[in-house]
Amino acid sequence: MEQNVEKPKKMGRQCDICEQKRAALRRPKTQQQVCRECFYFAFEEEIHKVIIENHLFRPGERVAIGASGGKDSTVLAHVLTELNKRHNYGLDLFLLSIDEGITGYRDDSLETVKRNEIQALDRGAAMVRADKIATGHNADDIAETVLLNILRGDIARLSRCTLITTGEDGSIPRCKPFKHLFTKCISRLCS
Repeated sequence: MEQNVEKPKKMGRQCDICEQKRAALRRPKTQQQVCRECFYFAFEEEIHKVIIENHLFRPGERVAIGASGGKDSTVLAHVLTELNKRHNYGLDLFLLSIDEGITGYRDDSLETVKRNEIQALDRGAAMVRADKIATGHNADDIAETVLLNILRGDIARLSRCTLITTGEDGSIPRCKPFKHLFTKCISRLCS
């Protein structure tokens, strides 16, 4: 005679942080398996730690977030807004996007376009009286820049490109709160 015995449902691994919800993601840096909510919170708190340890902002500063429309700058805008509220930074945040109006440019003119965009971003930030520009540059972007500067033999830029804040001696400093994050981690916030 057959007995109907219910098999226990297979439960996925629990979140390593809250130990209550089912893990949905693995954090690349720590290898922790976490639920989405804990992933978002841990990501945001990691950025908060970078901001505090590197003294990226001061209360009352007007911070222009360089918004390209890509995932990095979109996530940066969201995270800075959340952290500004949660930790009471006292920042005046706003998006600054530059439309160069260049379509169909050739690859060999990319460097000129990048240089023009940087200059335009500086001019735009000055027009709105920003104290600082925050960009979504991440560890992968910085590694790429290091390699390009090595290939070009550009020692002056090589020494600057890995700094978390640049241009402090100029009119408007720039900072990279995502400097220690990989594209893979930022992309997971968008999925």
